[in-house]
Amino acid sequence: MKNLNQSTFIWLIGILSLTPLFFTACPQYTTHVPQYGEEWTLINPIDSLTSVKATRTDPYSGQTETITRTLAEVLSHLPVNSSATPYTLIVNVNNIEGLRDAIYNNEGKYIYLNLSGSTFTSIGSWTFSYCANLTSVIIPDSVDSIGEGAFFETAWFNNQPDGVVYAGKVAYVYKGTMPVNTSITLRDGTKGIADNAFYDCTSLASVTFQRADTAIISNSFPSGNSLQTAYTAGGAGTYTRESGEEEWAKSN
Repeated sequence: MKNLNQSTFIWLIGILSLTPLFFTACPQYTTHVPQYGEEWTLINPIDSLTSVKATRTDPYSGQTETITRTLAEVLSHLPVNSSATPYTLIVNVNNIEGLRDAIYNNEGKYIYLNLSGSTFTSIGSWTFSYCANLTSVIIPDSVDSIGEGAFFETAWFNNQPDGVVYAGKVAYVYKGTMPVNTSITLRDGTKGIADNAFYDCTSLASVTFQRADTAIISNSFPSGNSLQTAYTAGGAGTYTRESGEEEWAKSN
């Protein structure tokens, strides 16, 4: 093979440099913009976790189209934000299975979750646990049962002050160290007491219920079986127990 002279070498370099332009100009070789280069905007409300609408804007052409994807995919294409400017999710679904994973798996996308348009009645144990990017949550008034640790290690819970923390109309948990001989008066309108809400609060001396139909379970309180039995029979009022004793009784 003959050696390439300088002019031939320069000619080859020129041809190679033009090759990308040739393929770009041919429709069958058009290079698509990577998805991460597109600008996505979520559209509320969300009526299905698997069919979430969003707008997608091509960064080169500026053209915008409406698409339908899963919530997890839409969140994955939103820019990273801050807790001061969370994304609002207005979710109107009664089956929230999968909602936690969509939020948890998109760390760095801070979320304000509004579930007020839903009508489900319970939130299971550990449902949103460790969703550190969940900054706020609105629970529907229909909920009267919340499982243990449902909001454990969320930004929302971590920002709550010490004392009784409410999630919607449910007394979710007592946060912090309870002082000795503490008395609690539940909010008027409290529909339920969460699983393990006060179970470890051995310093709890009295509880006042302002309605007769608050849903409680045996492990909502220390010696909860006794309190549940007494409250079921006695309805609204104040229930007390002596220090170190297990039996609860209605005092008024």
